[in-house]
Amino acid sequence: MDKTHGSSIELKEAITKITRGAQLTTAELEDTLSKEPTDYQYLMLRDIQDGLVNDDLPYLKAVDSRHDKYCLEPEDLLISKVGLPFKVAVADDFQGKKVLATGNLFIIRLNRDIIKPWCLKAYFDSEDGIKALEGIASGTVMRHIGVSGISSLIIPCPSLEEQQRIENNYREALSKIKDLKRQLASAIEASKNIFEEVEL
Repeated sequence: MDKTHGSSIELKEAITKITRGAQLTTAELEDTLSKEPTDYQYLMLRDIQDGLVNDDLPYLKAVDSRHDKYCLEPEDLLISKVGLPFKVAVADDFQGKKVLATGNLFIIRLNRDIIKPWCLKAYFDSEDGIKALEGIASGTVMRHIGVSGISSLIIPCPSLEEQQRIENNYREALSKIKDLKRQLASAIEASKNIFEEVEL
């Protein structure tokens, strides 16, 4: 169902930059891991759960300057390269920390005067958006998507005013999801201690 009254564009019209995550070997990553909090973190595909970027990303001692192009900016769109269903997220404001995206992720920077990242994320979470991503996938055993497929996607492009309304509603829904996930985690943790409270 067309919800934008015929207004649509090729995604490449709104992309200012698209790149893969940094391809680091396990040894390279382990070499720079930090057990203590630093100003550097990294994000892997597994750190995106239920469309949200985990709050507790692992820390790095530093980020090599040659990997700066793989570091995230607020509101970068993230799409997984492999596996169904494809994961989609929007990078948070990491409060001054440098966050390196690694592995099978596409980092997509958008012209926000054309399409707002949270609005596009809401579309990719919809039934139509999921089908659109699946439609550009190739491979049999492991489904995957590429830069050309992403760039050629036809996406709905409502007015910026309508996009803002969608973004506000979507972010409000995400905020509720985050709160519920925290409550669930707290309840699970509390359940582990119930037996210990029994006096024998």
